[in-house]
Amino acid sequence: MEEIEISSLLITIGISWLIAFGIGCLIVFIWKKSMDTVHAQTHACNYIVSNSLSFKEKKDRFLYSTVSKVRRQTSSSSGSTRR
Repeated sequence: MEEIEISSLLITIGISWLIAFGIGCLIVFIWKKSMDTVHAQTHACNYIVSNSLSFKEKKDRFLYSTVSKVRRQTSSSSGSTRR
């Protein structure tokens, strides 16, 4: 009789944990869905106050530069070749 009570108690505790886990997952899912209300804007027009942005200088600054050297073919009428 005591073994039956212990096993039924363990089953009851297990089922209670599963129900609590399910309710917790449901609450977190509802919270997550309610936070997903922001959508990205495709243009910045909604963020800028009219006539508040002006550029005074046009300049490009690069952090890195790549230099490639390519030999140019030259035609020479003297007939000398470079070796």
